[in-house]
Amino acid sequence: MHNKLSKHLEGQFIGAGDLPIYYQAFLPAQEPRAILMVCHGLGDHSGRYGNLVRVLNSHDIAIYAHDYRGHGRSGGQRGHIQSWDELLSDLKMIHNQARVNHPDLPCFLFGHSLGGVLALDAALSNPSAYQGVIASAPALIQTAISPGKIHLSKILGRFFPNISMRSGLDPAGLSRDPQVVQDYRQDPLVHDRGTPRLAVESLAAQERVLANGHLLEIPLLLIHGQADPLIPLTASRLFFQQVTHPDKTLLEYPEGYHESHNDWHWEKAMKDLADWIVAHM
Repeated sequence: MHNKLSKHLEGQFIGAGDLPIYYQAFLPAQEPRAILMVCHGLGDHSGRYGNLVRVLNSHDIAIYAHDYRGHGRSGGQRGHIQSWDELLSDLKMIHNQARVNHPDLPCFLFGHSLGGVLALDAALSNPSAYQGVIASAPALIQTAISPGKIHLSKILGRFFPNISMRSGLDPAGLSRDPQVVQDYRQDPLVHDRGTPRLAVESLAAQERVLANGHLLEIPLLLIHGQADPLIPLTASRLFFQQVTHPDKTLLEYPEGYHESHNDWHWEKAMKDLADWIVAHM
């Protein structure tokens, strides 16, 4: 993911429950004009956003991204959280770190899939921290995981909250580019684990965000592939309809799959994203 346009920093901080949380930053060659915080998807990690980094660094936008607890290079049981608030708390800590490094820059928040839910939730609960929020295929409606598995998670969540289960997510739905899918399958930092507690907490967050779109107080950009087999486009359309803030944009990419930053239309999608941030700086 490292490229000649950027300076790469790595570090870790101690999150809730004394877990080490890994983060990395990609700073443009020039002095940055804005910061973008990146929230990745379920089973994903902060190292899979190279296209986004390259395009945004070229627009002098600094990227800060962390691996969630139980993901990537961070500590904790794979795919497990005790509560959704832990994810919000970890995001707040990395945001504070970025703020210390760049006290005067406008800060934007980007989240993909489950990270889209996290980013929207953070924007709803702490709007003054961000200049705008971008959600890529936010997982506000769950179709990638079977209803039976979700029902089972709710039952198990009461008795065995941290039992490890396979998420059953099909990587073929991520991108129309077979190389992306192959790289994902072979990536040692990717996993397909989840626990009932993560499922129950995520579902509650999805429902809360979907119900509270009308309370969003900052500019919104939604991006979604029209042929996304993992999270239906209706999820983004539904949320978009709830939002009453006048500065809202929904960009749909014909035939696009789940990861607009890694699909065949990535150059268009990332340029659209960069242009939107530049217009809102």
